Amino acid sequence: MLQKLVLGLLLGGGILAQQVPSQPTSPYAGMPVLHPESLSGLWEASDNRGGAVGILLTLRTTVPTDPLAASGAPDSWVDLSVGVFQRRGAALRFGDTNYFMDSSDTAPVRFEHGRLTLHFAARMPDSLAVDLDLEQRDQAWVGRLHRGQFDSAVTLRRPGASLNVVAPVVGTWREHDSLVGSDLSCIHLAEQSPDGLTGWSDSIYVPGRVRFAPGVHPLATTPNVYGRLMKVQLQPDGNIQLELGAFSGVCCSRHFAGRLAENGQDLLGDWIAGPNQIQRQASWTKMPAGSCRSGAM
Repeated sequence: MLQKLVLGLLLGGGILAQQVPSQPTSPYAGMPVLHPESLSGLWEASDNRGGAVGILLTLRTTVPTDPLAASGAPDSWVDLSVGVFQRRGAALRFGDTNYFMDSSDTAPVRFEHGRLTLHFAARMPDSLAVDLDLEQRDQAWVGRLHRGQFDSAVTLRRPGASLNVVAPVVGTWREHDSLVGSDLSCIHLAEQSPDGLTGWSDSIYVPGRVRFAPGVHPLATTPNVYGRLMKVQLQPDGNIQLELGAFSGVCCSRHFAGRLAENGQDLLGDWIAGPNQIQRQASWTKMPAGSCRSGAM
């Protein structure tokens, strides 16, 4: 009875009905994004102390669900998350990164005309002040990065950009003939040091892959996500282990274990059984120009 009474009051506009506050939105929502993969992911530089400073850009977009509407249409901006970090070892650890959103009311990120800016004043004795004033130039971010005690002009590039020898697994890989539902899995593997790998993943919607039951009307748009940080381990025997969604904070990450094929253009292995997946074979194909979107639509 109580449930019915509450429901009746809500539906009838009674005293219990309250307006749910709307979530803050990005000022760039709906803006066309022509090359999301060239923006998202990891960018870093040496901190001259044996570690690195940098940014992790995670971009959410939407694309039309209808294949005809999606043909040739760019992604539309939803929001941008910026992680500003200083790592002291080969991998990021808890506490190394501060996260900010372009939809924030208190410390908003701004990205206008290729310029990325942020100002966050420390409010607690143990918190860090953070400032960004970076301009995107020739596959790099150039400008000021301030996080805590680090405050310097930087040139941020993809991890491993300065290494002379690149591991064969470094590059962009697209899951081959293993589409899960409507999403295309894409991974970007990079070398932070001669013995340390890192990477990030993209989840890209492929219009037309989902079949809806008669009478079911799909939403007009479907989300894409670019630049989710993942864990990468290259074993001495050449095997590689990937954990996608390792830092999302939401159940559950997905584990892949495999190795580079003799042709150097495929990763062969298995998705490991876990809370949100069954064990199955999988393979990835190396993509040119660092993009999985080409030919995906």
